Amino acid sequence: KARKRLPVVRAAFGLTEDDIDIAFQRLGELTTSTGQASLVHGDLYPGNVLIKENETLIACDPKGLVGDKHFDAAMWCVKADCGRKFTHWQSLFVESGYDSVRIESWARILAIHDGIAYVFGKKKPWNVDAMLEIARGSNPQ
Repeated sequence: KARKRLPVVRAAFGLTEDDIDIAFQRLGELTTSTGQASLVHGDLYPGNVLIKENETLIACDPKGLVGDKHFDAAMWCVKADCGRKFTHWQSLFVESGYDSVRIESWARILAIHDGIAYVFGKKKPWNVDAMLEIARGSNPQ
């Protein structure tokens, strides 16, 4: 279903065939690679994190899935600060042992997904321009 909607998204946002092809290629690589399965939140972004008085962070509303931990990292990088500080957040995850390529790959897929949802009226991305930069692989600083 998403593939059928891509021409409209490409036209609306100026994405190239290569942008889309790279995202789908990476999706194939991510879903067939042997990454370590982890318990993941599934919707990790600032709206699903509470800060207690002692500044302890609590992730709320988890989906509780088993999958690639890099998906949660990518979701955070894309959604935190409206995607404008992607590289900053990505570097913090990398310092904690995450793979930067897997984060970037998931982020491109998430950005295109949000573009589809935006064009077809399901939701509005937090920052359309930052999402497009991520979808093109030129991540915002």
